[in-house]
Amino acid sequence: MTVVTEVSSNEYIGNGVTTEFDYKFRVFSDEHLVVTVTDSNGDNERKLTLNSDYTVTGVNSDKGGKIILKSPLVNGNKLLIARNLPAKQEVSFRNQGRFYAETHENAFDYLTMLIQRVLGNLSLFLKRPSMLSNYFDAKNYRVSNISQPKSDNDAVNFGLMKSAIRDKDVRSLRVNDIDIPALPDVATRKNKQIGFDANGKPTLLDPSQTGALGYVLVDSFEKGFEVTARYQALHYEKEGGYYRWDGQLPKLVAKNSTPESTGGIKVGAWMRIVLDSYTKAETDDKFVKLVDTRGVTVAGLNITYGNPRLSFKTTKDNSMVDFVLDPDSKTLNIDGVKSGVGLEYRVQVPKSNGTLALTNNPTVVTVPKLYVTNTTSNGELELTAANKNAWVIGANNTDQRLFAVKRGSPDFTVYFPIKAGVLALQGDNYTKSEVDSKLATAKWTASKSTNGWMKDPSTGVIIQWGRVARSNSSRNSFPIAFPNTLAGMGLANFNSNSNLSEMYAPNIMDANNSGFTMRQTKVTTGSNASPFTDMRWIAIGW
Repeated sequence: MTVVTEVSSNEYIGNGVTTEFDYKFRVFSDEHLVVTVTDSNGDNERKLTLNSDYTVTGVNSDKGGKIILKSPLVNGNKLLIARNLPAKQEVSFRNQGRFYAETHENAFDYLTMLIQRVLGNLSLFLKRPSMLSNYFDAKNYRVSNISQPKSDNDAVNFGLMKSAIRDKDVRSLRVNDIDIPALPDVATRKNKQIGFDANGKPTLLDPSQTGALGYVLVDSFEKGFEVTARYQALHYEKEGGYYRWDGQLPKLVAKNSTPESTGGIKVGAWMRIVLDSYTKAETDDKFVKLVDTRGVTVAGLNITYGNPRLSFKTTKDNSMVDFVLDPDSKTLNIDGVKSGVGLEYRVQVPKSNGTLALTNNPTVVTVPKLYVTNTTSNGELELTAANKNAWVIGANNTDQRLFAVKRGSPDFTVYFPIKAGVLALQGDNYTKSEVDSKLATAKWTASKSTNGWMKDPSTGVIIQWGRVARSNSSRNSFPIAFPNTLAGMGLANFNSNSNLSEMYAPNIMDANNSGFTMRQTKVTTGSNASPFTDMRWIAIGW
């Protein structure tokens, strides 16, 4: 005999039925076969036991034979039949005697098979494709049991890689639905906020556009100032705007300057900001202004800041009176400020009870009480400045307004009416009919019917309801289509019959902004037919 094939192993995949598998090479003994099985992934390897798990036929045949399993190979599992000869030579040749050709051939065959075994094992090694290659080819197999790396050039096992990724993940902002691009360079992203655009991708926002960061109002262009922080803002009194410096810090602004004369209004220079407040137009757009000639009713007015301030400003020349609480000196300052001039006067109420101090006059007058009484007309206390601008605090005798503060003839008047907590300001107020008209636009609209709806105009939320016949499996339209979103639907089927009757469960087959398909399924059988012939539904969206 000869060794006619280089094959020394065969592989198979189980189908859950087959028990006989061929091996296509010669063996001298059934003990020279090793049979191994694994799961479908090539894991959980197990060697089978001769005569317990399988038997062998075809020993000493050039064409090989079969191994017969005691039970079928599991579907998807893998089976390997390999020749494994002991590396020894048990035949003794003597110089005398006849030449035993078959015995010699078997000995050579045995050596050839041993060589094939070595070559087969060598094919399992991790090798370079050639002597010139600078890498090892795993031939699309996993490399398992890699130890922990110690130097930068060591291979990394999967567990260590997952741990490193997990450590970064738990300290990172992540999304699970789209790829996130890298942020721009330093010059583009400096002094910006990170936000998200309409596609959910990161974008850079100027804080002055979002209003998320506050600004410190330090001074004005007219008075001059050295800007040292990014969010210090200067007031341009001539036009009433506020600006922050977007260029190199610090920025020295000379007195009587303008934004244009100190760098211009552009990116990298002065940027106009919008304070966290509403203009009249914005207020009218967002709120119903509940002010009429009778005033506004409030439970309280709390002003909380570093130095709490309440200002009364004229529309004629932008002059104002500020009521400022100084927490350090525990004093209340009443400041008269004229546009373009600054502080004209200050009335200071110190922490000492009953003491009134005027900064324009060092004289301090102490009185327990001060009465101003007029038996025939209004009682008034007049404060007149050097420029003859007068402020009058008084009680109104003719129209039941108990207390008033006014300036000029008058520029404006603030009334404190009889009703507790009501403050009335003559000026840009709404009339009662205007208020009623604005309130009317904020009312809910609705269609009250069997299939009806109602809508909140301020939020856009729509609630709809209706009935569908039990036998109706066609498409049903909502009374009105939801413009944007159908948020959800609720179903009900009521049975008012106290006797045993059929019960039906309503189901939504499909639904979108314009309508739905609905069907009932009988869930119990009773002695009576269901007394209801329709299903009830409710839908919410916007």
